[in-house]
Amino acid sequence: MHSMISKSFSPGTMKDFLDNGFRCWIELKVTNLRMP
Repeated sequence: MHSMISKSFSPGTMKDFLDNGFRCWIELKVTNLRMP
């Protein structure tokens, strides 16, 4: 169980999570700017 938790919070996974979240946020902002 502990190994699963530490694995899910590994730096690589966290980086992917942040990259995906940031990309979604940027796309949302761009979509909002395009709308009148």
